Amino acid sequence: MKKSRFYLLKIFLFISILFTSGLAFNPEIDYYIVVDKAKNLLFLKKGEKVISVYKVGTGIKSLLFKERRGDFLTPEGIYKIVEARPSKHFEFFYLLDYPNCNDIFWAYFKGRIKRFNKKRICKILGDGIGIHGGGAFRDGFHWTKGCIALDHKDLLKLKPYLFVGEKVFIVNSQKTLYEILKKFVKPVQVVPYKIFKGELYLKIDPVTYYHFVIKETINGEKRLIVEKFVRGGKKFRIISMADGRFRPRQRFLEESFRRMLLRELNKIEF
Repeated sequence: MKKSRFYLLKIFLFISILFTSGLAFNPEIDYYIVVDKAKNLLFLKKGEKVISVYKVGTGIKSLLFKERRGDFLTPEGIYKIVEARPSKHFEFFYLLDYPNCNDIFWAYFKGRIKRFNKKRICKILGDGIGIHGGGAFRDGFHWTKGCIALDHKDLLKLKPYLFVGEKVFIVNSQKTLYEILKKFVKPVQVVPYKIFKGELYLKIDPVTYYHFVIKETINGEKRLIVEKFVRGGKKFRIISMADGRFRPRQRFLEESFRRMLLRELNKIEF
């Protein structure tokens, strides 16, 4: 087990370097973007404050996750802007670091990726996903090939806040807590055709944080574990049923955690 985790860590670091080389990230940046695919809205936030809201166009409307090149789905997860450039067709284009490590390891778990080669990975999962102009609505809000599109006037308003290194959280708020977490967690144990395990921490304040763990097996079993810690002491631990949902009498807690996560995305830590 220790050996497999060490191997996973080496792969994780390799992929991080492979896909983020040249990224000039400014640790003092506290603006970030949240795109809600369920509402076709983009929120510019600073801390918990919403600075502005814009309508956006996205890819095909679906509850499925983006898993392959050419599926026309907008990915979900935590991304960063890695390049900003003018665009002949869309005014400006802000490239995101899709596919990220989460995307790659889900594909590895399902056996779709066997070798960690950047060119091969992008050929399978796709790339070139970004934020651009061109209009939020074109015969509907789901007209892009996976990118996030704004009206030109809105892109110009947002442009001063778009910079290399800025975090972009893409989520579908209609999904369950487990399904949202799937694309946000950091992989910690991945065995092809067997198990995917990921985790994240949500630091609410200097002494309070939540620990979320998901486990999924190739036969479809899903487990969600939520733990709360205050000043280093564990306050509770809740384990889901085999479908990733809490027991009926605990569903109010599941919904509470889901809302908290969506509200506090900037407080996610790994």
